[in-house]
Amino acid sequence: MAVALHVSLSVLVFAAVRSGKLRLFLLAVLLHAAGDFAAVTTAAMLPPAATELILAAVTAAGVLPAARFYKKMPVFTENT
Repeated sequence: MAVALHVSLSVLVFAAVRSGKLRLFLLAVLLHAAGDFAAVTTAAMLPPAATELILAAVTAAGVLPAARFYKKMPVFTENT
């Protein structure tokens, strides 16, 4: 799950840089903070299964918008 979250956050940052939309960058930062916060706080208070479910929700919150923005990005090809 951590890999999926970090790849989706990288896609959001890439889309932010490419499109100039600061809100995408802020979304990536906030989701990263939410994932870290959820991992630390729930691991201390809840059983491992509950922690995994909460982290799955945070991961889905990052993957879904990243997939949407990735599909909308134009494809550039190089002329060689």
